[in-house]
Amino acid sequence: MELYTVMESTQTERLEDEGYQFEDPIQRLIIASIFLLVSVTGLVGNTLIGVAVFVSKKLQTRTNVFVVNLAVADLLTCSLLPFQAVALLVDPWPLSNWICSAVGMVMYICWWTSTITLALIAFNRYNIVVKKREDYEDMYTTRKMALWVIFSWIAPTLLVIVPLAFDLGALGYSSKFKTCTAKLANKPHPISVGYVLILGVTVQVPLICLIVIGVSYTLLFRHIRRHNREMMAVFHLPASSKTLKTQDVEEVKISQAALSMQRHLFQRQHKITKNLFVVFCSFLVCMMPFTIAFFIPPSYPVIPWATMLVLINSCINPIIYGLKHPNFKEVFRPLLSCSLRRTSQSSKGLASVIEGPAMDDTRDKLRHHSDS
Repeated sequence: MELYTVMESTQTERLEDEGYQFEDPIQRLIIASIFLLVSVTGLVGNTLIGVAVFVSKKLQTRTNVFVVNLAVADLLTCSLLPFQAVALLVDPWPLSNWICSAVGMVMYICWWTSTITLALIAFNRYNIVVKKREDYEDMYTTRKMALWVIFSWIAPTLLVIVPLAFDLGALGYSSKFKTCTAKLANKPHPISVGYVLILGVTVQVPLICLIVIGVSYTLLFRHIRRHNREMMAVFHLPASSKTLKTQDVEEVKISQAALSMQRHLFQRQHKITKNLFVVFCSFLVCMMPFTIAFFIPPSYPVIPWATMLVLINSCINPIIYGLKHPNFKEVFRPLLSCSLRRTSQSSKGLASVIEGPAMDDTRDKLRHHSDS
């Protein structure tokens, strides 16, 4: 319990009480109501993602390991939003201090996990399209994927705990913003070696994730564009003036059918990639206002609303998958109509198309296209 003694110190409370205070009851009621709405929507939506992957073999892919990991982080966040609603509506915090501290800690960990997982998804999408099948499968074995998922939770946990250990802050009820969040600690010399170290890590981790995401999607979309141009060139070859034999005609038909299947599978992967890119963009749009407001003190009145936008992101992903993701959309429909048997049966047929030899051949061909 020593970690929480800082939280209850008089000096910390004095720093919290200085300056801006989020006191407007109407604004607090509006944000609390939205928190509860996001909580219900997110709990249902993110649970639906997990159930969909569980019942559908089509969705049991390597990429969706990270998608489920993201859903778990969002699910935890949504499960804790009612506590944030209580913090907004009841001042002072009516429950034990350790509960508020735990809520703040878990929500910060989930935020970091979401950021890291989005980077892992982007890197995975790049490799699934560009790399050879053998190379891809070697990079994403069951053991390695388990390690990546564990890392996505261990690293954020350390990022939250280490500053507390260095006495650089505290977690608990913020009288300034009326939520369970991080609070300033009473440090006479904030520009210390430890402070700079922690701040550097805290800023660099999301920056590294954003760089990984940006580079992965940029290279991926360049590859897709180049491949589409090459496919268009193949499908629009000028007709030969020579007379073709029957055997030649059959070979041409088979070749065209193979190219058509390859094009179809590639377009499906393209759609999935664009959907996951939209997920990242929604995360970025929801996160940027908070990031900007947090580092600009005059923007303190914006922070409660910016925080609300950040937390709304926790219920957005299932909506994006349901509207845009071709595979999730096919599974969500029967799930929502309680037709689990139909979902399981349709998944077996489609899984053979998406994860079978045709996809393996497609990855190899795409690799050859990228090398030429």
